[in-house]
Amino acid sequence: MIKKINIVCLMLLTMAISLSAQDLKPFEKGGFDELSLNGTWQFSVDSLLSRSDEWTQPSYQSSKWDQLPVPGNWDVENAYANFKGTGYYRKTFTVPSAWKGRKLRLCFGAVYQATEVWLNGNYLGKHVGGYTPFEFDISNVILPGGDNTIALSANNEYGAGAWWHWGGISREVKLVRNNEQRIVWQHIVAEPDLDNGGASVFASVKITNQSDQEFSGILTSNIRECASCERIEKEVTIPSHGEISANLTFELMPDEVKLWDFDNPHLYHLQTDLKTKNGDHPLHSSTDRFGIRKIEAREGKLLLNGQAVHLNGFNRVADHRAYGQTEPDHIVKFDIDAMKAMGCNFTRIMHYPQAVNLLDYCDEVGMLLIEEIPVWGKGNPEIIPDNPLTKQWLREMIERDYNHPSIVGWSVANEIADPDLEGRQMSPNVYNYVKTMIDYVYTLDSSRLKTYVSYTVGNAEKIGVDPADLCDIICFNSYGEAANIAKKCHALWPDKPIFVSEIGKGQVGLYPDTAVLAESLQSAIRNLENLDYVVGSSLWTYNDYRSRYPGTPASQNRAWGVYNVWRQPKRSAGQIQSLYASQTSREELPTMDELPDQASERAPTIWTVIPLDKSCMVGFSVGDEKDHYEIEYKNRQGKAKLLKIENLQGAAKIDNLPPGSYSIRIRRLMGTAAGPWSATRETMIK
Repeated sequence: MIKKINIVCLMLLTMAISLSAQDLKPFEKGGFDELSLNGTWQFSVDSLLSRSDEWTQPSYQSSKWDQLPVPGNWDVENAYANFKGTGYYRKTFTVPSAWKGRKLRLCFGAVYQATEVWLNGNYLGKHVGGYTPFEFDISNVILPGGDNTIALSANNEYGAGAWWHWGGISREVKLVRNNEQRIVWQHIVAEPDLDNGGASVFASVKITNQSDQEFSGILTSNIRECASCERIEKEVTIPSHGEISANLTFELMPDEVKLWDFDNPHLYHLQTDLKTKNGDHPLHSSTDRFGIRKIEAREGKLLLNGQAVHLNGFNRVADHRAYGQTEPDHIVKFDIDAMKAMGCNFTRIMHYPQAVNLLDYCDEVGMLLIEEIPVWGKGNPEIIPDNPLTKQWLREMIERDYNHPSIVGWSVANEIADPDLEGRQMSPNVYNYVKTMIDYVYTLDSSRLKTYVSYTVGNAEKIGVDPADLCDIICFNSYGEAANIAKKCHALWPDKPIFVSEIGKGQVGLYPDTAVLAESLQSAIRNLENLDYVVGSSLWTYNDYRSRYPGTPASQNRAWGVYNVWRQPKRSAGQIQSLYASQTSREELPTMDELPDQASERAPTIWTVIPLDKSCMVGFSVGDEKDHYEIEYKNRQGKAKLLKIENLQGAAKIDNLPPGSYSIRIRRLMGTAAGPWSATRETMIK
């Protein structure tokens, strides 16, 4: 008997160690467990795989495939740096036996662009959209305690806009185990009473019941930072395989209210538990951050907490030659801090939904954002009234990002126009697309501003021909005559504030010593400051970015930024700081790496060397896109090795580096001859 007890204890201990090793949250406390599937996945671009679904089966032999990190983009790898098409991924993993009998979901943060997913040979479904999350219920196809195989295809051929469309799995992948009843989301609107100092917090909590029986339980919710707020308990009944939304209201006294703004971005936490009527532990717990702030667009002004604001900012492309679009924390923090150091507080940040860690950091430092879906340009095929795909993108973006106080508006498109009309003009089809999308946004979130970004609004001569009619705030892009366009808009829509969501005047230039803002652009920004109905402008762009767009330099780095792709400031960064930031608040601008002493178009120069996992990324200048190069790298213990690179413009990765200190230099290859070596850069591989 004692022997049997010891065996059972040993089994339980082994299970506990297994769960601990996978860093699982205690299921009985939060109502869910998470198992990360990030890490190394197998990868192939073999076009023959598309001929059958054999590669999706667990028995398929893929040991000869390459290996790529997830999150990651295949375009940062030398072999796939310019690949457009379908990439194939596989990963085999095990799931704890204790997960048997629970509901499980396979969750993707984002995959670009058209994705199909299989698990253990079972087709889960398809998702289209490269910047928003999606998930599948895998409860009936997962094998707890055994091997499981995910197979995934991702296609990056769809592209609208000048930015690089990084291919692959760019956000985290995880398994989530939960009970049959769970909180899907809670959406929070926190409105201050600006006259009396209090605040009202409204929460809509969506709950689902995946069981075969009706569920009756208790929803318990409280604001952690509010000592005087009463905990709310609410009985809920959810039909079998159904869902409901429960509405909760909190009233905060004046001494409990700290407003969220630029200088004091105070954050609160709303925790909600779902329990059975007699249960001690929650079936599911959800905690979300929020800020108490009021945003208004009226009388030609943008008001934050009752105060008119006039702000300036940048468009920032989620792009880095070493990290693609994966948005590691240190890049996000550096970029937002650098933008704020130059005087940025408000921006339509880019043409697509942003990474959650960027939005979190903007919440923490006090940055206002308008977020947008990727419907860009004249003749875009998604410009269809009531388009179900663009509605999907809006829903996925808004449901995920609803609680971020930094987000003050949603945009449904950028620079759209009818291809059949001369120039960039409106048509009933375009107008109705914007109308149906804004109407749909209102059903998802009535608390924020709604807009689209125009390149045609200056052509409007009367009400009813441009969707600016429908917007809470008019956003337009200008690469000349911004003040005149703003005056025309104000004459037609005098009650609407105006934000110049892109302003620019030609590429700034790649080389920091000569990269300056055109005087006409600086004058245009100054002129906008004299118009009190213009609430600000947003420079295109904060950073250079990889691009295939016509006119991009040979390095593939489109040079519109005041920082280059390696996060080194140009002279133009100081110029924009003098325009945006008050003299007393100007800080020394940060840099991720010191610039080389000389950088020339005539001779290759190493801009930077970025240490990565057992590898490094070398950034270098490019004279001609047809040039070939040779990189020499050596550590103190070994002899020099050479990496010959072809068709890699501006960045190349050196793999399989043992830890140590390395010296790296580059030269151009000219047929059978070679040019002189560049200056040496040093790096440390840990």
